[in-house]
Amino acid sequence: MAPVPSAQMVDALSNGLPPDGLSVRNPFPGQGNGSDSFAERGAVVRKFFRIALNQALQELYTQDYYTIDWAGHRNDICKVDLFAPHSALFDGLNTIFAQYEKCSLPPLRRAALKRIYELVVTEDDNTDYRDANPINKVMNLVVRWCIDGPDSIAFKKHQRRRADFMWLGKEGMMMTATNGTQLWDLAFVSQAIVESGLAAEEPNRPSCVRALEWLDQAQIKGNTMHYGKDYRHESKGAWPFSTPGQSYTVSDCTAEGLKAVLYLQEHLECVQQSNHIHRV
Repeated sequence: MAPVPSAQMVDALSNGLPPDGLSVRNPFPGQGNGSDSFAERGAVVRKFFRIALNQALQELYTQDYYTIDWAGHRNDICKVDLFAPHSALFDGLNTIFAQYEKCSLPPLRRAALKRIYELVVTEDDNTDYRDANPINKVMNLVVRWCIDGPDSIAFKKHQRRRADFMWLGKEGMMMTATNGTQLWDLAFVSQAIVESGLAAEEPNRPSCVRALEWLDQAQIKGNTMHYGKDYRHESKGAWPFSTPGQSYTVSDCTAEGLKAVLYLQEHLECVQQSNHIHRV
């Protein structure tokens, strides 16, 4: 079970401040074993993001970011990207929500942050800490570091999975959008080999058999761990973009994976029929 953040802790997060008097080894009794205080972790996170954010803002904008009138630019949208012009109602709601951010109701904010944390935990569990992509993975990692602690099992699992997306090269820190393109690549390669006639050649048949075996391993055999409350589609029988560990359905990858299986099974005598189709 994931720890449930206390009202004091959630309130502190919502205000961007360390909770007064909260300096404990374990902010969740019976959960985790963080060695430093929640306040210290929060201070480090805020300092790191201030530095990183300021550097990014200097590179991205031609004027001081904090002097930009963002409310005045809400309707400044490139015509190519303007699929639906803003209505007066939409602009009015934007104004109301912007004012609400300045005086949000603490109980409502705490309930919202608690729900967000639950969804972060759900995403981590469903994907074995890979998350949907490395963008929200980094955000989830920071959340688990703040809430669960740097010595928690959750944070250590996040650290282990960073290698799936990030590495150091000669250009510096590099990141890829997924943990690979294994299924996507193999599906098209398998189809091309069959359509070209190369699969019928004896030297290539063992490779085709191994390709079908890998497609069998890559097919997702069950729904997500929190299916029904994680806002995710049914994934049983589907194929992912990369590996089944991420556990989320990708419609075009499922189509190409199934097509590759049908090609290999129906056009080659050297492979046996399997249960791929029945699982979909």
